[in-house]
Amino acid sequence: MLNNIKTITMYLPQYHQIPENDEWWGKGYTDWVAVKSAEKYFDEQIQPRIPMDDNYYDLSKAETLRWQADLMKKYNVYGQCFYHYYFKEGRKILEKPAELLLQNKDIDMPFCFCWANDPWARSWSKIKNTNQWAEKFEVSGEKKILLEQEYGDEYDWDKHFEYLKDFFLDERYIKIDGKPLFIIYRPESIDCISEMIQYFNNKIREYGISEICFWGANISTPMESLQAAIYIHASSYFNLDVTGMCLEEKRINDVKTYGYDDVWANILNSNPVQGMKTYFGGIVDQDDTPRRGRLGFCLTGVTPEKFRKYIYELALKNMKSGNEFLFIDAWNEWGEGNYLEPDKKNKFKYLESIRDVMQECNFLTHIDNLQIEHQNNNADRKEVIKKYKKYKKYYEILDGWMLLKENEISVYNYFQSRGYNKIAIYGFMSLGSHLLRELQNTNIEVMVVIDKRSELKNPNINIISPNEQIPKVDAIIITPVYDFNSIKDNLKNKTEAKIVSIEEVINECILTLNI
Repeated sequence: MLNNIKTITMYLPQYHQIPENDEWWGKGYTDWVAVKSAEKYFDEQIQPRIPMDDNYYDLSKAETLRWQADLMKKYNVYGQCFYHYYFKEGRKILEKPAELLLQNKDIDMPFCFCWANDPWARSWSKIKNTNQWAEKFEVSGEKKILLEQEYGDEYDWDKHFEYLKDFFLDERYIKIDGKPLFIIYRPESIDCISEMIQYFNNKIREYGISEICFWGANISTPMESLQAAIYIHASSYFNLDVTGMCLEEKRINDVKTYGYDDVWANILNSNPVQGMKTYFGGIVDQDDTPRRGRLGFCLTGVTPEKFRKYIYELALKNMKSGNEFLFIDAWNEWGEGNYLEPDKKNKFKYLESIRDVMQECNFLTHIDNLQIEHQNNNADRKEVIKKYKKYKKYYEILDGWMLLKENEISVYNYFQSRGYNKIAIYGFMSLGSHLLRELQNTNIEVMVVIDKRSELKNPNINIISPNEQIPKVDAIIITPVYDFNSIKDNLKNKTEAKIVSIEEVINECILTLNI
């Protein structure tokens, strides 16, 4: 049985001015400084990356979070996993965006935390397992360690829990069976992890919650104190214990590069942590040269179409593993070239991929559950078979449509080649709305949508019932294809337009592919 799956993306709370950034990387530094000053080291590299509409936003403003929440809702991104920076003696950094979200209960943004528990150090310190943020912008100084990390004892754990408590209790905080999800980025660094987790769980029970879901990120060996493992960074898939395969490194103008297809092959072939429930996270892209100059690395051969293909396969991998979440790195790691947010080059293409993949995966879940629910009920068997065939037909159409998108072919070509300049769309469920969106900003004019649910309203198109007068059009495209013949019979005495199914449109376009 397949689970419904929801997308959670990793969220960097960096884009606002703080005193520590001023001191360590230069006055006024945020990650936008690195993004704007990015250099192009070789021809294929896409730098600098420019946000769409030059939206170099400020995360100290609630309206930025509202904008992001609206984008999430529109493109089927369920939640954000905020990096949580908490250090020795309770020192916090980059905490303002999450606190702003907590204060503004009207912002509809489900969220959880990933505790990025590495200490921060200068790159020249050569200290291992530290966060060396922005080598390219380092200023002189004597301090090797910028933010120390120690885990302390019950006094320190209590202080940390009390800070997190209000987040855990917020109704928007992501929970699994009522238990708040809390990911630890480097759990193997915490010697007292079992005792600390036990203390946290004892504290949360005071609020009527049985325990906290503690997951470990990027681990390759089991840890008994954790409930699950999760791979949430490209570096996880460089680990031979996880993938069993080496990645070929190529130097281009002294910059390390890896092939996007090769990295994704490792992601899709990765192994679970032995004996642990494992969540397999994906990536959008990777190019951290804006922060690290030639010390960084980047991926080559990246396209939104490849991302859409691979993220669909990864979603299925997670669904077959019984996972309810698909994690993606990242929502807004602009300084690492790793983001879903719209940019000047690709606009909303990566977000559109998430929207389409989530719709398709949850459609598959519905079909799978239908078969299981009625497999032993003879009275309902005929109805189930009918529904299965219907949904299977729609799935095949969507699958073909996605194939066209991967090959950068639009259904616009079908209409243009046949001289169908004015059309009507019959049916305004998923297929009808997809068709309307694809033909927007083309010279194919959608005159009207015809739908039995005449009460439907849409600001972009007039919707009429089948009983109303149909305006003069060249063709009517039927999207409820399973009922095509009966709809066609009903319409043919009301119009002289050509009546075509969306299935025919997709199949005719597929014939133009050299596959």
